[in-house]
Amino acid sequence: MGRGFNTSLNYFGHGNWMWTQAVWEGSYQNQTGIPSPGLTDLWDTDKPATDLNRTDFEEWIFRDRMKEIIEKHPDDEPLFLFYAPRIAHYPLQAPPEYQEEFMHIKEPHRRVYSAMVKVLDDQIKWLSNAFKEAGLWDDTLMVLSSDNGGFVGGVAECDEIEASWT
Repeated sequence: MGRGFNTSLNYFGHGNWMWTQAVWEGSYQNQTGIPSPGLTDLWDTDKPATDLNRTDFEEWIFRDRMKEIIEKHPDDEPLFLFYAPRIAHYPLQAPPEYQEEFMHIKEPHRRVYSAMVKVLDDQIKWLSNAFKEAGLWDDTLMVLSSDNGGFVGGVAECDEIEASWT
């Protein structure tokens, strides 16, 4: 099955472009533009997810799959749903409507990163509400965790952040 689960939607690699699902091979001098697609690494349980590649923003693809799972799941049976968002990592990419909310931030990388964190906030809110609407919330244990995040060198030094707080 899907890496030990009944189903899975995952990447085997450590990074990808969020609009194409192509393997991300580095920062290209910290540019967020999308190069021509190379190897695509999105998998649907036991096969390549060719029907999903290049169809939408990565987080919306995962949200749609979670919605399908939650809506079909019987509310009297346990559900283990593992969602490991990569949104707050390189490459820095966020939907334009989210970036517009942070236009007051002058540094472009910080602006996009702030938009990415907002996407994550909205995803967690959506997921919580989806469990509530499906009648699964009262018996749900939600665990939120984070790794070390992505490289932020050159985006903002600590003294710059501290200076902005004073």
